[in-house]
Amino acid sequence: MSENEELKLFIDEIVHRFPAVGEKMQKWLEYQGFDDFTPTAMMEAFSQATTEAMARRDEETVVAHLRYVSEKLTRASAKEREYIDVYYVESLMWNLDKQGKKWGWGLVPPNLKELYIGMWGDPDF
Repeated sequence: MSENEELKLFIDEIVHRFPAVGEKMQKWLEYQGFDDFTPTAMMEAFSQATTEAMARRDEETVVAHLRYVSEKLTRASAKEREYIDVYYVESLMWNLDKQGKKWGWGLVPPNLKELYIGMWGDPDF
């Protein structure tokens, strides 16, 4: 299976599991002017959906997203791991205020915290 096919299956799994995220991905692609499958932008849209749920203190959504990504990371291929690390975790909590980050950080599973800290260092709340 090619990496593009593998990423397509990964994104399809996310869309199937979280239909509202699929809508957000599509809107983001349209806004950016992408006509084709663009997994980098789609994963960033998923990360932003999680971040927005953190801002709303929507614990159910945040936990569902983070649990899925955390579990996926435990069995991810190298390419899936890269997309989780670079396009999901790296942009997670990007535009949250300090209180939102502190609240959200308490819900982030340890394996995702490790990736986040690897990129940004220990968060300063």
